[in-house]
Amino acid sequence: ELLQGLKCCHNILNVPQPKMMVTDNCCQVRNAVTSAMPETDPKLDVWHFSARYIAVMLQSNKSPYRGTVAADITSAILKKHAEHGQPAQYWDRAEQERRLMVAFDKWADKGIWSAAAQKVSLILNF
Repeated sequence: ELLQGLKCCHNILNVPQPKMMVTDNCCQVRNAVTSAMPETDPKLDVWHFSARYIAVMLQSNKSPYRGTVAADITSAILKKHAEHGQPAQYWDRAEQERRLMVAFDKWADKGIWSAAAQKVSLILNF
């Protein structure tokens, strides 16, 4: 309903639908966005994106690498965090993909990923 209302407001104001919408729940929200606003591409927010990688670490709750892995994944997406009223700055898509592969491979060499990690990496890498 909320998305239908947003779409209606855009139509009344003769404003194009958003090109992208950042959410915290990819699967459920993706379907709602795609249904209500097919022109809008739903994306997972950076925190939840990195959390998907953390979830496929071996013994992630006990791993001393947890914070560093999260920082590496986040820095593969963001050039700069939002601060002092300024929006976050993102790497372009090609650079994000390259940086994510480098980060994934770096930690794969250290043996921290579970068997599910490769699947998560392929799904999340656009």
